[in-house]
Amino acid sequence: FDDIPALLDMGMRFHEGSGYSRLITPSKAKVADTLKFLIESDMGMVFVDDRDGKIVGAILGMLVTHFVSGAIAAAELSWWVDEEYRGLSGPRLLQALEDEARAKGAGTISAVEPPGNPVVGMLYRRRGYELTEKSYMKAL
Repeated sequence: FDDIPALLDMGMRFHEGSGYSRLITPSKAKVADTLKFLIESDMGMVFVDDRDGKIVGAILGMLVTHFVSGAIAAAELSWWVDEEYRGLSGPRLLQALEDEARAKGAGTISAVEPPGNPVVGMLYRRRGYELTEKSYMKAL
């Protein structure tokens, strides 16, 4: 739980730079609750990259029962790496999430590619991911 304040700050930076910022108002309290749940739950996965005492990246994931097959599947919920560390930290965090999901019995993992950031999609494809859908959001 010691990392939660740093993860909250990182989450707010992620939110500000994402498409979500136009549609969703973040709640630090909700993010903190979600982080605690992911850390405590067997279904949650949280990995951080700490460089000299500073968290420079994090990836959050969760196991779910796939609604079509009933199989255990993993989903990447959030992934942020400070810009200067993205080439090294990003792939390491993704590998850690994949390894943990596999160890917990997941047969698949899903992840999102932010709009305007094709580098993430290229990384996914190099690692064997297949494009299965695009996601859209609308304010109601």
